Amino acid sequence: MDLAGSIFVAIAGQSALPGLGASDVDDNAEFRATEGGLAAALVKAFGIDPRDRVAVIAPARDALRLSLSRRTGLVRGRFTPAAGERPLGFSGAVLQSQAHIGGFFLGRKESGTITIAPDDTPGAP
Repeated sequence: MDLAGSIFVAIAGQSALPGLGASDVDDNAEFRATEGGLAAALVKAFGIDPRDRVAVIAPARDALRLSLSRRTGLVRGRFTPAAGERPLGFSGAVLQSQAHIGGFFLGRKESGTITIAPDDTPGAP
């Protein structure tokens, strides 16, 4: 099992997630949920502005919602894995030294992982 940790320090005027570029066609961040009984990984592009406000650029049936606290570096949200299934909540934390957010969700029979990372490749989720 690999583990990672990082001290979180809020920096005035900057996003809690280091490495974010300017918004582009697919905005500037990528959400990825894997394992946890999902039929396939959920990969979604979205944007995080310098004040840590989050905007999903293509809302869909997955109903991804998330919030990022710039004071604590904690993330919470939910998504719907497939039509007719109940939404799954997730939690995570900014790992500033690793320049991403790591977290987990509880599926019906097993846990899964979420990662959120800067994405500065236009058009590539």
